[in-house]
Amino acid sequence: MTLAASPASGAARRALLLFGLASALLLARGSGAARAGRGAQKEVTSNAGAWHVVYECRPEVVPLNETFGLAVRVYEDAARTRPAAGVELTVDARMPHHGHGMRREPTVSRAGPGRYEVEGMLLHMPGYWELYFDVTRGAVTERAQDALEVD
Repeated sequence: MTLAASPASGAARRALLLFGLASALLLARGSGAARAGRGAQKEVTSNAGAWHVVYECRPEVVPLNETFGLAVRVYEDAARTRPAAGVELTVDARMPHHGHGMRREPTVSRAGPGRYEVEGMLLHMPGYWELYFDVTRGAVTERAQDALEVD
């Protein structure tokens, strides 16, 4: 004898599965925190491919409407063996869906060959943000960018 699952039991199982997934996502997101880069270094390549930017947020979880910093390293190679020399770095963040950026300008300080400390970042609204790392050597600027979702 073969037992077949009724359509109602299949629908109930799917509903429970979706509820469980939604609950897990809410727990993972946390409260008032960015969901990107939680303690991990992130690497992005500039749009034309010349620069490799490695950064981490300080504190690890980006707070909503509170200042935070970034530790940034810029490399000339994907293997991260050659720190960028003779470059300037500017950092910004924008909400492209809202057409605005941060209300303040962060401070970027050189911390060594290819290393920078960024202070004074402040994301004042929840939602989708883009971090912009503009690396300039001479008259050429290339942007590396990364997405950040703030709750």
